[in-house]
Amino acid sequence: MKVLWTSSMMLIWTMTPLILFESAKKYLQEHLGESKTLNISKWKAEIGTMRKEKDSLYSQIKDIRKEVEQAESVRSCIDKLLQEK
Repeated sequence: MKVLWTSSMMLIWTMTPLILFESAKKYLQEHLGESKTLNISKWKAEIGTMRKEKDSLYSQIKDIRKEVEQAESVRSCIDKLLQEK
């Protein structure tokens, strides 16, 4: 099946990269401010902080999962006792 390119399709195909470039340029200008370079060391420090926070939160999740397992076990035992009566 052959696709016929219309003028609007051709326009979209040629303009898309330019639109993406301009959007990225605008975003970087807004977030970089006057400095024209990215502050990699700041990003690395932020990543380190976020990893520590993630590890702490994941540890909390594991603790909560253990508590849920224990609660489910207790509930199961109570249900068994109630069914025996």
